[in-house]
Amino acid sequence: MTSELKELINNIIEKEINNINNEGNEVIQKYEYFSFSNFSEINPSPFGNVCTATWQNSTVILKSITIDTSIIDREIICEIENNIKSTEIIPFETTSNNKPRITNAIRLFVNKLRRLVAVDKHKHPNIVQFYGVTTASEMLGYLEPQCILNPRYKCNERSDIYSLGVIFWEISSGRPPYDYFDNKYAIVIHVGKGDRETPVENTPNDFVNLYQRCWDQDPKRHPEIKKVLEELKNMRVSLIDDQKAYHEKWIESKVIEGKINEHNIDEFEDYKLISSGASIKVYRARYKSTKNICALKFIEKNNHTNKELVNELDHMLSIESHENIIKFHGITYEIDRRDPNVVGYVLILEYADNGTLRDFLQKNSTKIEWELKVQLAIQLVEAVKWLHAHNIVHGNLHPNNILIHQEILKLADFGLSLRVIESSMSQTTFGVIPYMDPQCFITERSQNGNTRRYRQNKKSDIYSIGAILWEISSEKQPFKNEDPASLPVRIRGGLRETPIADTPHGYVNIYKKCWESLQDNRPSIEEVAMIFEDFIVQDITENDNFDIFDSSGFEEFITNALGNINFNIELDGTAFGPDEMTLFVYNLYSTFSKLFNEGNSVRDIIINYISQNNKSNEEVFQWLLANNNHPNNICLLGLFYRWNIGTNEDSIEFLNLFVSAANKGDHNAQYFAGRCYAEGLGGTDKDERRAIECYYGTRYIYKKT
Repeated sequence: MTSELKELINNIIEKEINNINNEGNEVIQKYEYFSFSNFSEINPSPFGNVCTATWQNSTVILKSITIDTSIIDREIICEIENNIKSTEIIPFETTSNNKPRITNAIRLFVNKLRRLVAVDKHKHPNIVQFYGVTTASEMLGYLEPQCILNPRYKCNERSDIYSLGVIFWEISSGRPPYDYFDNKYAIVIHVGKGDRETPVENTPNDFVNLYQRCWDQDPKRHPEIKKVLEELKNMRVSLIDDQKAYHEKWIESKVIEGKINEHNIDEFEDYKLISSGASIKVYRARYKSTKNICALKFIEKNNHTNKELVNELDHMLSIESHENIIKFHGITYEIDRRDPNVVGYVLILEYADNGTLRDFLQKNSTKIEWELKVQLAIQLVEAVKWLHAHNIVHGNLHPNNILIHQEILKLADFGLSLRVIESSMSQTTFGVIPYMDPQCFITERSQNGNTRRYRQNKKSDIYSIGAILWEISSEKQPFKNEDPASLPVRIRGGLRETPIADTPHGYVNIYKKCWESLQDNRPSIEEVAMIFEDFIVQDITENDNFDIFDSSGFEEFITNALGNINFNIELDGTAFGPDEMTLFVYNLYSTFSKLFNEGNSVRDIIINYISQNNKSNEEVFQWLLANNNHPNNICLLGLFYRWNIGTNEDSIEFLNLFVSAANKGDHNAQYFAGRCYAEGLGGTDKDERRAIECYYGTRYIYKKT
């Protein structure tokens, strides 16, 4: 831009600002461009850029406008006139070859400052401070046809109603209107003939009827804004009632089908509040009958929480049990003391005695050995691997929804985790920014000019894992002392935490691969698990001197590794069901785990326990055949086959059963699968690597004391 044109623009703007300020408003401030620094582009477009910048030790948003006479037309000027609302203006750069037209555009722009100042006095929470400038082709889909076809037609309140109708359709469809047209003239012809977008399937009829009246070809038929608002409020009440009924019926159906165990709230006692939120409270409680401890998650009953509850339950029921995912035992209900007709839901969950991962790291800072840190990291990877195998994206992984029971990691809240974190950045959101995929901070324009934001996917979980692995190694919250307002931009630009001294090189490599900026450069969760396996195998072979194929050496090695495993398992039949046989098998497995750790033989432990409880080996074996849907039961069935308990069948199926249970997090099964690979049992050849991989699962599941 020439100096002459720049001076012209500045003079016009300064004159208008002075005129407004002289009238006593004193609301428009002018700042020099060089007073801003550290620019980072957020949303580029042909008409200008939006970026963050540092100003007076704080982060602000700057919006620059590029003026190009080749694309200035009536629609763009209308956009400028109606959308620019900022009361703080700095000189900006422009490009042009047509001074008279530029001058006219700038005059139109600044002449509207008076009206904008007046509007600014009447702020509304649903009116944002900045608007993005759009192209003419994007705008045409929202403009009343008369505004396009008749140059003398003046837009009015009914024109806004037309635009509302189009926006309502976009909300229902999830895409911009008429985005299938190649050029804006096709849109003009389409809407000029009275054609509109087709209603999306399953859209409520009342909503369709409303937006179709809003975009009627005859402006006189457009409803007034008060009528639109009234109808929307009535629709909301009706939809809430319908959704409430749906959610309640869904839960009731799962109880009837036996997929959800139903309990009475009077079965619990000794309540102790653990955490509290806007609509959720979590208590530590105890079963009156068994004295076992559980967590009760009280959920306030409203349409929003009902939807999230169904989402969480659906996810819990869609995957099989895993050792590193918090267990769901059933549901109960709480009657509202203020209104007996209102009943709230209460989820019965596995209790984690060491709180969140964040709590655990802070309480045990400087005391946690590297072996335990690696154990926690592996368990996190295994839990996410299990979710991804069931096509579930967590989408909100951070140390406050990861729990620790004794020294076992438990992933929680994965059913509620697909909620999108809004860009408004609440105080709560600031705390999870270090764990968010940087690409989720980016908005891009597609080929047709529409703005889009990256969606959370499996690779987003991988990034979160990288940040959490760093926190496990450091025992500190990442970027704790950084300015949260500027953190998203800096992370997107490549900011990462520095590796902690003495962290194993292989461990650092893993989390660095996970927190790569581009999703395509990050490994899958299966690849992360394999990298960890290589890391552990290398550690074992370098630091432990034994021959995996030497039976006595391997036996001694495994015995030492298992010597201090904590098998203090709290018995709770609700994990399996209410009947007597399920509780018996649960107790059998728990007793076996304890006695086997003390050196007793597998066959003697199982046979003696069954005999002492007046049952037969065949009876228990047949029950396991019919109920092998839980990892503990699968492992027990493998033991029955391996030691011919309750069956004379000479089967090699036990290896597959051990592997299946091990993949679901059963630690005894990991050990027995390792034995099979080390000794060549179950129809397999001796396999050193597979044996070590099974062994690493056993070794790193527990911290040796």
